[in-house]
Amino acid sequence: LVPVDDAVQKNFGLDITQLNAKIMAYANDPSWRTDMVPFDRIPAPDLGAGRAIPEAEALEMLATTMLDTGAKPERVPEVIDALENLGPGSARVTCLRMRVAARERNDVLLEQLWGLVEPKTQEPEVARDAGMALFDRVQRGRMGDRLPEPARARLHDRAFALLDRALIADPDDVEASWAYGQLAAKLGRGLDKALERLQRATERMPGNADLESTAALLHEA
Repeated sequence: LVPVDDAVQKNFGLDITQLNAKIMAYANDPSWRTDMVPFDRIPAPDLGAGRAIPEAEALEMLATTMLDTGAKPERVPEVIDALENLGPGSARVTCLRMRVAARERNDVLLEQLWGLVEPKTQEPEVARDAGMALFDRVQRGRMGDRLPEPARARLHDRAFALLDRALIADPDDVEASWAYGQLAAKLGRGLDKALERLQRATERMPGNADLESTAALLHEA
């Protein structure tokens, strides 16, 4: 290693004090002029009247956000338990538990929960939540995954049918459209319908990389 003083002298022909003075002179050169560009203040958006969020809705939003972001995963069951205390037997609660089971690859529990929620999946919102939970399970990485291929194929089919039902009711659901496209590409079914739904989703979220990559998969399928 070369001492700093020697390295500066060798490379710049100056000592450290002289080099620092030249740098400061350059930075403070008055020829570097600045100016100001006036522009009109952007008006604040009209958010409308606020509303008080019921406790059950707040807890469901919190649990969903924690699952989506991976924040505090060890505390998600606690939030879901609090939500269930407000409305025992809720299908939405069961779907949240399905998401936890899917992420933990607890396939026995996932199947049990599916048995509870299946009769209620004629409701589009329940179909959507259950479909996304099953999709999450089949999307889990395969490294060390013991899910047999017949079981994986069965979950693919279930999720595909559920998300189709949900999108018929709400064609503007971007996340469900993305998941449906992923499943369509995997199964080789409903490709044209999946592309139409992705196009609609892309109009709502232009430039989204996940939507664009899924569209590419569908074109290749």
